[in-house]
Amino acid sequence: MALRARFGLIVVTLLLSACAVSVEGQPVPESRVAITSARPLPFVPKYKERTNERNNGTTFEPCTAYSDEEMRALGADPATLEDVMISDSPNYRGCQWQSPDRTGYFSQELGNEVSLETYKAKQSHRPWQRDRTIKGRNVIVTTERDSGCFASFMSQGAIIHSVYYADGKGAQPSPGLVTECNKAIEWATLAISKAP
Repeated sequence: MALRARFGLIVVTLLLSACAVSVEGQPVPESRVAITSARPLPFVPKYKERTNERNNGTTFEPCTAYSDEEMRALGADPATLEDVMISDSPNYRGCQWQSPDRTGYFSQELGNEVSLETYKAKQSHRPWQRDRTIKGRNVIVTTERDSGCFASFMSQGAIIHSVYYADGKGAQPSPGLVTECNKAIEWATLAISKAP
């Protein structure tokens, strides 16, 4: 009987150790996690599972990360904040804002991703600009349609997209979308100063 119990214990131990997995990336100190997730959303989500297994790779929350003063300095009207969710259990979560004259749109969205390189490979059809380093983080930049640009970086296990569009009545995108890309990079730089 003792031999059978010992054999059972060995089998259970082997099974449990076989379930162990390793996860790529750097550990995140617990104190950093608590700081970024403390504020409640400034709205009640219209859809279920706003945060889910496809967009929970970082504790960063764009909808609560910025003060009204920071948004105004960026060129956004803080009163226009809206959730970007358009369905239950989305792949991305985040928020969007408009400029005071409603010709510029700011959006910050995030979803789980392995790396910037993996994302660029999946999106190889895009006209990627040269990679940049901002405050020690790699940032990728590309244009979007004929009116916008986004700058993206990794935060924990998610990619954060900082997007700026010249859109709306009377909007005139700049030649080569240089102004839009500069604004997206400025937006990403602010996010990098806050995201874990």
